[in-house]
Amino acid sequence: MGSVYVHYFGSCRDRDVQQELLTCLREIAAHSQARILGPAEERPEYLKAMTAERHAAAAEVEPMRAFNGELSGAIVVDPLVSITPPELMKRAEQLGVSKVVIDQGGMDKEEAFCISTSVSEAQWCLQLSSLKVTGVDFELFDPRKLYPSANRMSFTFLDCPEIPELDGSLVQVENRAQCQVYHSERLQSADWFLTTPRIHLRYLLEEWVDTLLCWVKYSFMPNLHFSRYDELSGYEAFQEAVQGLSPDIIKTDFVGFLIVQFEKQVQDWSQQFAGSESWPNEPSEG
Repeated sequence: MGSVYVHYFGSCRDRDVQQELLTCLREIAAHSQARILGPAEERPEYLKAMTAERHAAAAEVEPMRAFNGELSGAIVVDPLVSITPPELMKRAEQLGVSKVVIDQGGMDKEEAFCISTSVSEAQWCLQLSSLKVTGVDFELFDPRKLYPSANRMSFTFLDCPEIPELDGSLVQVENRAQCQVYHSERLQSADWFLTTPRIHLRYLLEEWVDTLLCWVKYSFMPNLHFSRYDELSGYEAFQEAVQGLSPDIIKTDFVGFLIVQFEKQVQDWSQQFAGSESWPNEPSEG
């Protein structure tokens, strides 16, 4: 199989639960950040050439970002961040919230040498001038540096009690610089674009991301939905694996397990690659 996008969405209005989750995720994100800021892995020439154009177009973003306050300016919000999009649009009509249309294909990103088999549909989005958010997003370490415009995991929550259908929704926050890779001119001119989180993966850490999202759903966000090749990838197996364990142990001790598995998989991948002209399980192009 080739590359895959992992999509996820859900909501959590309980601020205490949000903070408990974010505390755990910051610990995980710190390990990814340490890898990114550490010594660079040597990459094959073909890989450097293939990704050079992608990196030239991508915005430079720090490995880990914390959000805790108000965004302002032209903020475009994808209604699909809500777990009830039709109700959100009705509420927006009642409140007189401005709307903008994103044309067909406009919500797709330009990633050089990445072939997409589908085109995003035309979409009405909300446009706000201010919005509070709290959370963390981080670049997921990949020594190949394959997808610089789509390599982040976001766990950022909207704080919007005046619009209940948005309040607590999980979003991916992208600034103006990050918006330049979208096909839509409306998105390119936005100060902020808030949409459903997704990350572009190829082999490395795919199942690890499944496990991370299974843990988030099981311990913190029961309404979290996610998919890789299948809906709720690995969730049934995760439930069986933790059966009989204390919920508190799963919440806290599983963080250590995720960190150990992250470090092991990244290290194994790098060691297999050392001195090779191709990456483990990685075709020479694509």
